[in-house]
Amino acid sequence: MTVMSWRQARSTEVTRFPLPGSKVAELGPVYALIRETYEHLFRFAYRVVVTCLVAAFYIPHLARMIPSARFKPGTGQRLGFLPREMLRQIRRQDLVWLHASAAGEMVAAAPIVRALQQMAPELGIALSTTNEEGMAMARRLLPGLRAVFYFPLDLPFITTRVLRRVRPRAFVMVEAEVWPNFLYDARRLGVRTVLTNGMVEPRSPMPYHGLPAPFYRFLLETIDVFGARDKTDERNLLSWGIPGSRIRVTGSSKFDQMPAPASVEETELLRRRLQIDDGRPCLVAGCTHPGEELFCLDAFRLIRREIAAAFLVLAPMDVRRAQSLIKVVRECSLSGRLWTEVPNRESYDVLVLDTMGELSRIYATATLAFVGGSIMGDLPGHNPWEPLSQGKPVSYGPYMRQPESDLLEQEGVAFRVSQPQQLAERFITLVRSAKTEALGNHIFELVERRRGAGKANAELILRVVSRDGSVA
Repeated sequence: MTVMSWRQARSTEVTRFPLPGSKVAELGPVYALIRETYEHLFRFAYRVVVTCLVAAFYIPHLARMIPSARFKPGTGQRLGFLPREMLRQIRRQDLVWLHASAAGEMVAAAPIVRALQQMAPELGIALSTTNEEGMAMARRLLPGLRAVFYFPLDLPFITTRVLRRVRPRAFVMVEAEVWPNFLYDARRLGVRTVLTNGMVEPRSPMPYHGLPAPFYRFLLETIDVFGARDKTDERNLLSWGIPGSRIRVTGSSKFDQMPAPASVEETELLRRRLQIDDGRPCLVAGCTHPGEELFCLDAFRLIRREIAAAFLVLAPMDVRRAQSLIKVVRECSLSGRLWTEVPNRESYDVLVLDTMGELSRIYATATLAFVGGSIMGDLPGHNPWEPLSQGKPVSYGPYMRQPESDLLEQEGVAFRVSQPQQLAERFITLVRSAKTEALGNHIFELVERRRGAGKANAELILRVVSRDGSVA
């Protein structure tokens, strides 16, 4: 696929901020001079306002981050100083720069990168992130990608420096991490911009809650094309005045990274490792936060009154809390052990995961999964599709706000609960149901229909690169 060079891209620069009179025919050199002056003043004012807003919201957070150990890796890159060898490699070809802020966003970025590499091998790809977790995930999922670096601070003199050195043909934001000064400079330098997988709310796009509505409009106006995850995101974008010609529903590429369902043999091995036989129903509570474990333990004690053989797995979001959770389990008059403890023949009631990376496999042993981050209201809930990818129904608290959660409830594969009693009743109903196999097959069909978004987003990006920003 043919793409334009950096120099050609610079020559196609267009004004992204529609101004009064911009559609009026030329009325002479005086009018043209006045309009040009007005545009420059408008852009300058916008830059000043945005920089002040970024300073007000971003600098205090930065002041806390700089002394921390998490910020120290890549400090030079954050300040705009990228490795020379990496710059020499990526300057040899036309380039697409993708940004995934953290580990979760990197999971969504990886299928898009792989699809781009397969569909346009002549295209260079660079990838940025904002923290160590994102960097580690990039190296794990995309080990062959050399141009991986930390995203620069969103200050004008830094963003301009990095963009002039990287020289991307297009810049792609994976999920809604948008930086005003960076996007302004990208537009000024002729770089096409794309937002994929991002949730845009009808009133206040993340992460800029509380700022005036005109700020959001200008921010969204700096983006050329939107790859919406679903029809809801598309409607929200339209409500902000984004033309439908700049929006395509491409799905969420996170589905492409979902693990394949565990085989019967793998599930059997896991049950042996957990010391639970095929007839022992299991509740798996994943990505839980403080307070949610007690919620699940209360539900589990109610379950045990009806089903004495029931088993519980607790997977805290922060595995460093695992040892303290064992004490909580024992205070509830239940026996428990850690995943890393040497198995023995003694029966126990609760397993607490104290390592990362095991949860997605252990969901295969569940009768019902509970997804954390959804009980207290300060979080939107974690990803319910991870247990669904194993064909397991899910439950979550009243504050779940993940995409398509309403659809999942309508399909009968997800259940919203606000009391331990409700969770216990749902679990008992599933154990006694004769339709669990049919439910599992229905879940697999739902998950399979959502795969392929990585390719769809890659196609959108390549259309933007090859057709000067058009998605027609």
